[in-house]
Amino acid sequence: MRSGFPLSAVVAELADRDGVVLAHHGLVTWANDSETCLERTLDAVARATSFIDANRVAPSAPPRHDDIPADDLDRLLLALRGAVSRSRPRVLSIDPELRTLADRTDLADLVDAGVSSADHMLRMKPRALALPDHDPMTAASAVAAYASEYRAYVDRNVELLPDDYRPHDPYPRVILVPGLGAISTGVNSQDAAMASEIAHHSVTVAAAVADAFGPPEPIDDRETFRFDYWPLELFKLSLKPQEPLFAGHVFIVTGAASGIGRGIAMDLATKGASLVLADLDLEGMADVAQTLTTAGLPEPAIAPGDQSDPDVVAATMHAAIRAFGGIDGVVLNAGIGMTGTLEELTLDQWNSTLRINLSSAFLLTQASMRAMREQGRGGSLVYIASKNAFGPGAAFGAYSVSKAGMVQLMRIAALEGGAAGIRANAVNPDAVFDNSRLWDGGLREERAAAHGIKPEELEDFYASRNLLHRRVTTTDVAQTVSFLLSEQSSRTTGSVIPVDGGVAAAFPR
Repeated sequence: MRSGFPLSAVVAELADRDGVVLAHHGLVTWANDSETCLERTLDAVARATSFIDANRVAPSAPPRHDDIPADDLDRLLLALRGAVSRSRPRVLSIDPELRTLADRTDLADLVDAGVSSADHMLRMKPRALALPDHDPMTAASAVAAYASEYRAYVDRNVELLPDDYRPHDPYPRVILVPGLGAISTGVNSQDAAMASEIAHHSVTVAAAVADAFGPPEPIDDRETFRFDYWPLELFKLSLKPQEPLFAGHVFIVTGAASGIGRGIAMDLATKGASLVLADLDLEGMADVAQTLTTAGLPEPAIAPGDQSDPDVVAATMHAAIRAFGGIDGVVLNAGIGMTGTLEELTLDQWNSTLRINLSSAFLLTQASMRAMREQGRGGSLVYIASKNAFGPGAAFGAYSVSKAGMVQLMRIAALEGGAAGIRANAVNPDAVFDNSRLWDGGLREERAAAHGIKPEELEDFYASRNLLHRRVTTTDVAQTVSFLLSEQSSRTTGSVIPVDGGVAAAFPR
């Protein structure tokens, strides 16, 4: 019996009692004051706990599954994220607190018992999914079977679906894995963690029942559906704010501690994205992370180090997979400026510029494409090149060559990734000064001298030479990146978008 008038009529006849226990729902107590009501609740819970403990059959030690090897776990997470994100992207979160439950031999029975309260269905569906092992193919097939069964369950009970409501996403919110614990899903890590916490309560209740009285008995299919699509519970969902543009999406942003990278990270986070910040500047990334969390935005993962180091790139990708389950897009922004004529540049300066600006982009492109292909849901690579890729400047040769190479790298990524749904595009900004450290270390002074102006006049000089006579800001670049990462550009790959105010010499060609 669900909450409502029929239940109130029954309770009206029980005024002399302390409360009622609703099977498969919960405990309701009453009194003339809240303190007494709480005491009655605690007393009822204590008596129930004592009764269960008195009847508990001490279970044998649970089988100890081996820990899942790191590489195997990454592959499992990618397979699961691809499988549960068929209708919309989801972030994954690992909860080792459920390891003891996930390792039990009767795990399937515990999961089949369903949730312990109708409220729990809002967060984790009528039941979790139990995997037999950590094989990625087995896991993907299990998710597909779960979704197929959920659709069949809806079809069996469709006449009970309230008017003007559509069936829920059919994919599991909580997946129990022997040797690991739980993998939960959500629009961000906090949402996923909530589902995991609720699963912990539900499965723990089922385990307590099983240990005292035998396999728990779930409510029948139709009654489950009535709870699953109970208008009172559905109304709660309608009160949730509309999901932001990038809810459930995971992006890596390199060079995220300052300048263009920082601006991009801030913009994507405000649109709901889960981020991995990558940069050499750990203090700067920590500041970005604190700014985001203070604003109530999802906490980003941090990947410090030089992205031209293959080990650092591997660690960055590992951070994305472990923190959020996979990857949807990468903003390849890390880079340095290097001045000097071809006659003046040393080989070390030349190699350093190409390594940091181009080789790092190659390494992260390679790692990202491999992960995206394994995940099986495509992705978007956005390269922050430069106006100099098409309109190079004298005494800026190493930088200009590295950015031209980045554009060509982008085109090859588009050619090779298209069949897997992986898009690649470039943004060519010009002279972005706000919050940028690119101009530190004398670069501003050197470029000003090359143009015969004072250093403090450089920003206005760059604005005056473009067709729109406008300064270019990090916000301008971030909005273009957002477009290229979103479904709004789902039919765009291999393109270059200038964000330079209109520099005729740098028109893409």
